[in-house]
Amino acid sequence: MEIFVSPLNAVFARFITFMAASVLAVFVLLSVWDEDVLNVEHVLTIITVLGGIVAAGKVFIPGDDFHYNEGKLLCNF
Repeated sequence: MEIFVSPLNAVFARFITFMAASVLAVFVLLSVWDEDVLNVEHVLTIITVLGGIVAAGKVFIPGDDFHYNEGKLLCNF
């Protein structure tokens, strides 16, 4: 599956993951600071959805040790 890594998709996934994680961090810090934030309508739903977006976004980001070598990918022996 490493053949199908797209640099454009990786950049887009990093952006979406960063934005979702930053909003998630704000909600988590606010809920740690004052637990009454959790009583606001749909806050737990927003935290859950943002956590899912962060988890799904990390799937599309290749690891640091990934090097695209098309010669190696084309040889199967």
